[in-house]
Amino acid sequence: MIWRNIAPRVVQQGFRTHVFDLLGFGLSERPLDPQVDTSMSAQVGGFG
Repeated sequence: MIWRNIAPRVVQQGFRTHVFDLLGFGLSERPLDPQVDTSMSAQVGGFG
């Protein structure tokens, strides 16, 4: 799902949106060290 296409429609309905750009996804750069785990599950470990 591409949230950048959905978020504007949600805002038009009167809701506030927060769209996070995880490392290596979206516009952020992936770390040069191949040992760094940039998977979604590794990056959101503190939110579950």
